[in-house]
Amino acid sequence: MPVFARKPEAATPQMVRRAIAWVKRVETRGGTEAMPALTAACRAPAHPGHVRTVLFVTDGHVANDEEIVGFTQRVDPAVRISVV
Repeated sequence: MPVFARKPEAATPQMVRRAIAWVKRVETRGGTEAMPALTAACRAPAHPGHVRTVLFVTDGHVANDEEIVGFTQRVDPAVRISVV
């Protein structure tokens, strides 16, 4: 799966348009692999004074949710994960 951005980006109108266009081009092939994406999101440096928030967008069922929660709690106990 191609990556939209390697680092957090400001939600400017231009960036939002780029993100929407990117999502529309994504082709799903089955098999939701959450750990690689969440590992990258949780290991990126967090901004001091901010709570790390991860928005995970998937088209399918994620079976290893307990593993994911355990991992994120070990890496960053304050992380907030929302799944869409």
